[in-house]
Amino acid sequence: MLKSSDATWWPVLCLWLALTTAEILLNPGFENGITNWHSDGFTLSTDTTHVHSGNAAVKCSGRTGHNQGPAQIVHLKPGGKYTISAFIKLANGVNAHQEPVVTVDLKPKNGGPDEYIRVSKHSYMTAADDWVQIGGNFKVPNKEYTQARVYVEGPLASVDFYVDDMSLNELVESANWKADANARIEANRKSNIHFNFHLDSHYNAADVKVRIEHTKHLFGFGTLIRPDYMVGSSHQRYRDIVAYMFNWAVVQDYKWTFDKGQPGHPDFSQALTATDELKKLGLNVRGHCMFWAEPGKTPTWVQGLSGQALKDAVDNRIKYMTGITKGKLAHWDIYNEDLHAHFYESKLNDDSYIQHLYRAVHAADPAPKLFLNDYNVVAQGISTRAYLYQINRLKAANVGLAGVGIQSHYTDYTEPDLTLVKNRLDILGSSGLPMWITELDLSAHDETTRATWYENVLRLYFSHRNVEGVLLWGFWDDYMPHDKALVHGGGFTLDKAGERYLQLTKQEWSTHVNRSLSAGTSFTVRGFQGNYDVIVLHHDKPVKKQSFFVGKADTTVDVTLSGVPQQIQVPAKTNPFHKRSEEMEADWN
Repeated sequence: MLKSSDATWWPVLCLWLALTTAEILLNPGFENGITNWHSDGFTLSTDTTHVHSGNAAVKCSGRTGHNQGPAQIVHLKPGGKYTISAFIKLANGVNAHQEPVVTVDLKPKNGGPDEYIRVSKHSYMTAADDWVQIGGNFKVPNKEYTQARVYVEGPLASVDFYVDDMSLNELVESANWKADANARIEANRKSNIHFNFHLDSHYNAADVKVRIEHTKHLFGFGTLIRPDYMVGSSHQRYRDIVAYMFNWAVVQDYKWTFDKGQPGHPDFSQALTATDELKKLGLNVRGHCMFWAEPGKTPTWVQGLSGQALKDAVDNRIKYMTGITKGKLAHWDIYNEDLHAHFYESKLNDDSYIQHLYRAVHAADPAPKLFLNDYNVVAQGISTRAYLYQINRLKAANVGLAGVGIQSHYTDYTEPDLTLVKNRLDILGSSGLPMWITELDLSAHDETTRATWYENVLRLYFSHRNVEGVLLWGFWDDYMPHDKALVHGGGFTLDKAGERYLQLTKQEWSTHVNRSLSAGTSFTVRGFQGNYDVIVLHHDKPVKKQSFFVGKADTTVDVTLSGVPQQIQVPAKTNPFHKRSEEMEADWN
């Protein structure tokens, strides 16, 4: 164990940095049998018939406790960050669900009980799953330990299992993470826009100016909304703020438990009305959620069903909900938090029933993109690998899964660890499916700190090539805790976190160009992707407005100016927080 007090601290640190990609475990693939590995109270043996790769794996048998599995003593740095993984396979004949876990056991130098880091778990594993990769990343507390031990555990006592291809590597922080993120943003979120302005004899290029205004992001910036505030004149300012800050919205009142009707006669009118109003404002809508794997989040009358009666209730809900929402929703969360509960699978004794949910919804309404949605996969990482496994299984089954929902509820009053978060995003991104941050929130007592933490995670998410949108789990402290909010009180006051959010989305990550055509009538702008207006001014008076869209590919925009210039009216831009329309118009002109 590296000690900060050692006289050799600096040379050893240099060695660690030089070996950041080196494998820390000895004999990680068990090709040399059980050398360097140990067991405690069970039989650890070499096996050459059940291997993930190479010529050998290890078999764990004769276990008397769930915490028994192959272990190795390793050297970990105080405050160090690491990734660890292993492949595990249950022995034939194991039919009950098992939960393999990767654990780190730390012995404090100053005494006291061992400290355990539960790095990852994979719930609901069976022998039919064959080889499954488990693991995750973790940070060692910043204090000294006399020993660190990593091991695989979790299956019930008496359950035999195989382990192969374990790996432990240091995860080194980027010294320039912000610059790295900005470089990814430049590459992933911007495209070249080639402008060609064609002027007839009524126009002299020296008299013409153009303003290029980014009006809406391609990337999703959204929020959970309060549905009852989407109607009524007394809530107009709330709607104005939603439309100003966001281009996506989450309506959670599609949850089965939010049904205001009776069994057989559902009523989701409030959710539908909110959805219609949001679409009128130009926002895309995400429906949350069709089903929830947690029994307590399922209507009581449904909890009492089983067998065909439960299947019929599920199919009736799918038919009804897809019928009333057809043409309204861009995204559907179909099965929420299935990593952590298995209500329908358990009730029906069918681990593959999740596939039916996606197939049935997709068949009833192919238009919305269907999502998984879960937690402890990025903000915390104990279920990252399990989520990837679930994603890949559904993707391979071709059931209509179109995206990955990542909740992102960060630990209260704790700074997000961007190194660990990015590594988890990279793991999930390997599925190739689009990822959406669906329920982002974090808390800090000090609003300046909260602003910085929100900026950091937003910058990281915005930079990641697989992430297509970030949805906040609320923005106003009337509908979320005060220390998580961006906007406060009945007067809708922006705090520093809200100001930072707007500075990012409307200034730093938005393109606004003013240019005279005297410098040339053809030019290229590298701009953020999304919707644009180009406003042409002749002698400083607007005479033409043309809209266009910039996607992932480069775009050519041709603007033709012909005939006698005629002034047009350009709608004023409004900021619902602190400026009147005429003030914004004055700023624009």
